Amino acid sequence: MASPVASAAQRNDMLLWNSCKQYMKVDIVCAVAATKALSRHLWYLTEELVLLSLFDDEVTQHAKEQITSNIINI
Repeated sequence: MASPVASAAQRNDMLLWNSCKQYMKVDIVCAVAATKALSRHLWYLTEELVLLSLFDDEVTQHAKEQITSNIINI
């Protein structure tokens, strides 16, 4: 859940969340505990922070275009 760049924090946290979900196939008890603990720290993920992903170099141009399109449609 650590990220030296604020624009990458959401992506890193979502990757960690997805990894925990996939780990349920290996060890459900551990994965449930991890996702429960992680969910207590995702309070800061709001709609406004989606815009930061537009400045994340690891987000593909296609994903940025989809984000922008969805924002415009809203």
